Amino acid sequence: MTVIRHRPGFASVASLGVITLGVVAFHAVAPNWSKRFGLDVWNYSYYEADQRQTAHERKNLEVSHDRLRRQIEACDRIAGRLVAGELTLAEAAEDASRVNSDRPGFDDCLQIEHPHAGTERLRAARYIMVRARFYMIDRRDTSREVEVMERLEEDYRKLAAAK
Repeated sequence: MTVIRHRPGFASVASLGVITLGVVAFHAVAPNWSKRFGLDVWNYSYYEADQRQTAHERKNLEVSHDRLRRQIEACDRIAGRLVAGELTLAEAAEDASRVNSDRPGFDDCLQIEHPHAGTERLRAARYIMVRARFYMIDRRDTSREVEVMERLEEDYRKLAAAK
């Protein structure tokens, strides 16, 4: 009887060689596929630099998101004070404008949302009025909504007349 001796080291080396040749051949035949499946390991430094850039961009986005969240929270506090009658509409609009002064695209957005408001002050007033309505809805305080919104509309008419 013949005894076949297994050489696990030889089989491993042979398998690795076949896999390596397969990857090289795969890249030669279809280079885009090898990139798509991540088999182009020779571009590791490029991918590493790309990952660092992506991490940097993510950190910048997180900072921007945090700033935006703080601005929205500040406007909610302003809206709460407006609803409570602690601020006039003019004061609340001024505070909201100041809070959002460095918010990219904020003024453009207000021009689109409130095209009939002729000035920046009137657009800010409309914005904070909307925030006030959301403030009451979020707190399920809709019983006073009509009364508060009528008061704010009257204040808005006075602001518009005073242009």
